[in-house]
Amino acid sequence: MKKINYFIVILLVLLSVSLSYSQPFKAKDGLSTASSNSGISNPELLMCAAVNGYITGLPTDFKFYINYGEANAWFYLFRSADNHNDKKLMMCYYLINLLSFEIPLSSMIDSLPYEPAGSLNDIDWMDSDVMAENLRNSQDYKNYLNAHTDATIRFVTLSYNGDYPYLPIGNAYWMARIEAPNAKSLICAVNAVDGDVTCFDEPSAVDEKVDEKIELKFYPNPSKDYLFVTIPPNISINGNLLELFDSEGKLAYCFNVKPVDGINLISVPIQLLSNGQYFIKLSTSTGILSGQFVIER
Repeated sequence: MKKINYFIVILLVLLSVSLSYSQPFKAKDGLSTASSNSGISNPELLMCAAVNGYITGLPTDFKFYINYGEANAWFYLFRSADNHNDKKLMMCYYLINLLSFEIPLSSMIDSLPYEPAGSLNDIDWMDSDVMAENLRNSQDYKNYLNAHTDATIRFVTLSYNGDYPYLPIGNAYWMARIEAPNAKSLICAVNAVDGDVTCFDEPSAVDEKVDEKIELKFYPNPSKDYLFVTIPPNISINGNLLELFDSEGKLAYCFNVKPVDGINLISVPIQLLSNGQYFIKLSTSTGILSGQFVIER
């Protein structure tokens, strides 16, 4: 056990030193290296990301350069197309050549504001330099920088949106969180295909508490042949649109809601759906609610 601990310590020290000399590069530049070294059969890209600052458990300072859309390290989350439970998070950096190795999933995934959903292999997503250019040209981004001259980008991530309620579910986005002292963070989402930019304030702790009170609840979960969705009675849902998406972010079913017996209980037909994870998006009088459930037969 001691030998393993010494090895890990030495590896992390070498990583810290190496990243100090790592040349910045774009997201697509490291994709092939990270994929081939992942050891996953038939790998699908779920997410790539870059960070400014430190990540828990990793002993070095990461850099993302918004002026070029490059970073001294990129993180890539892969899963096997043959077994979606087989996932690996790879880190890639440039030292003479591109190098990559696996790091614990929890190092980054736990800090994301949404869950990556769907393979990016089938779309021609824009590289990080194009994303950065679109972000720099966004008026909302410029206004935030003018108001907070010491603002920095904490991270940028690319993935399909599976459950983040402030953006259309099923689209692929580059997401950037911009932070400034004593100010709300700004979230900017760059559509990974057409470059359209949407920015909004990150929900505060008060907002999150409100969301917790009106979250969707599913029964049974996992489900087999039927599913009921309940929300508090003070939320109007009659005639509103409910959309159901599969794990790839594709629309599987949608309908206008009719409450059961006048109460906020929604019966969702799932008999024709296959096993797997699904996401629900419900438009209400107070905004968009979302959640996820599993079908197991």
